[in-house]
Amino acid sequence: MRWRKKGGCFSFKCVRSKKLKILGYFTFTYQYLIKVNDIKTKKGIELLQHLVEYYHAQTNYFQDGLKTIQHFGSYVADLSIKLQKIRQKQDEEKRRLTELRTLLRNAPGLDKEAMNTSGSSDRGTGYSLHQLQGDKQHGVTRTGHLLKKSEGKVRRVWQKRRCQVQAEGFLDICHADETKPPSKVNLLTCQIKLVPEDRRCFDLISYNRTYHFQAEDDADQRAWMSVLVNCKESALMRAFDDSTKTGGSKLNQSHVELQQAIIRYVLKLPGNDRCCDCNSQNDATWLSTNFGIIVCIECSGIHRDLGVHISRIQSLTLDNVGTSQLLLVRHMTNVLFNEIMEATLQQSSKPTPSSTMEERCEFIRAKYVERKFTLQTCEDERDLLSDLEHAVNNKDLHQLLQVFAEGVDLASALPTSEIGETALHLAVVREMGKSLHLVDFLVQNMPTQAIDKPTLHTPDASGSGFNTALHLCAIHDKPECMKLLLRSGADITLKNSQDKTPMAIAREQGNITCENLLHYALERQKSHFENVFTDWNLLHDEASTDFSDDETIIDDRVS
Repeated sequence: MRWRKKGGCFSFKCVRSKKLKILGYFTFTYQYLIKVNDIKTKKGIELLQHLVEYYHAQTNYFQDGLKTIQHFGSYVADLSIKLQKIRQKQDEEKRRLTELRTLLRNAPGLDKEAMNTSGSSDRGTGYSLHQLQGDKQHGVTRTGHLLKKSEGKVRRVWQKRRCQVQAEGFLDICHADETKPPSKVNLLTCQIKLVPEDRRCFDLISYNRTYHFQAEDDADQRAWMSVLVNCKESALMRAFDDSTKTGGSKLNQSHVELQQAIIRYVLKLPGNDRCCDCNSQNDATWLSTNFGIIVCIECSGIHRDLGVHISRIQSLTLDNVGTSQLLLVRHMTNVLFNEIMEATLQQSSKPTPSSTMEERCEFIRAKYVERKFTLQTCEDERDLLSDLEHAVNNKDLHQLLQVFAEGVDLASALPTSEIGETALHLAVVREMGKSLHLVDFLVQNMPTQAIDKPTLHTPDASGSGFNTALHLCAIHDKPECMKLLLRSGADITLKNSQDKTPMAIAREQGNITCENLLHYALERQKSHFENVFTDWNLLHDEASTDFSDDETIIDDRVS
């Protein structure tokens, strides 16, 4: 029959059909994979293109920023220098006005016409911003009666007292019963100040109390103040002369009292009752004169081993410490010093009174030689020098110690100085009786050869160049600064651009005190440089009384 097919033909058709299906499946799969690959390739290329575009955008952004910095960089640097100079001028103007105000309040014999005079300090005449000066025609002795306000606990009354100013430097205040021994006040430990509210009154401020006096009239008040100032100055100069003639082994009583009053005061300052390094209170009477700190007897030996170029040790009880060596300790305290020198120190790492000498030695060397525990606040040397200049301009001992601890070069020229001034030059010129301790810190802690470093050849305000700090002392009549320089061995033979020594300048300008000091240096009489004349501003106790506060009440206020 024709409708039947053979079995082999049917099988062939089935196999063929399967092969076609499999081929179609693979063809579809390959097409799918090709499309997936195309999609991935396109996405990868687009991603890379976007990354390249982002990179170009960032490059353009930073290039624009760099161009901006280059464009404004020099302007910003110039602006910083100008702002620094403006700040210095403002500080200088504020300082002058403050000191002039203080002078006007305190100066004896200053009438209203003189107070209304303007601009005299700029012309070099008129007011003096140095120590208070008395009228020399009144001399150094005076006897008479003054009204003294008592310091009674119940009420304060005015009492008439006989007073006598002695040439030796003392004021005797008699009792109501003048047969009793008078109370003696050492003028070297006192300040004399005018009372603005009443021109007949003045105050005598000693280290332990304030005496309030009232004279008969304005003229009598000026006479008493002049005599007190003259007597104080005369006693101080005589004390210096006496110590020189006896080789420094003998001082008069008033000078000894001044030294002891300063020492008593500094030992009561914060932290000065114990050692600056180990907190020991065992014989904590040893002074590091170039840092103004108090240490114990154990730590003082280690300080000595470091050498005088690191720390200079004197005993407050065994050595005859001159007042020039007490300048820094009067203004520095152990607490202030450690705020800088131990800023990053873990207190558990600090030696204790029971620590061994090896532990103390390791710590003291790390603290003073390596300065490991100080906090770094400046990025580079220029920042340090800028802060150094700011510290001197603002009479800031704390900031001066900070830049010293960070390793500033004290002999480098200041960044805003056009004549190559160092910090020492600037400190000498700006010293007006309130920043002598800054000069002392610089002199004692800078390299010895840097003390004689001159300014540039460019003439300064005096019309000369190549001036050392000693030249500036002679030019500006700074005898107390000169003492500190001569004590440290400043060279008196150096000449400036006008071929003048400090001696020639002092003689030419009539600065007699400076000239005498330079003569003493030539004769190697160094004891003249061991004591300085400055207002110590020792703490006084308003509640203290003496035996002159008794009897004879005048009234609450004499009109």
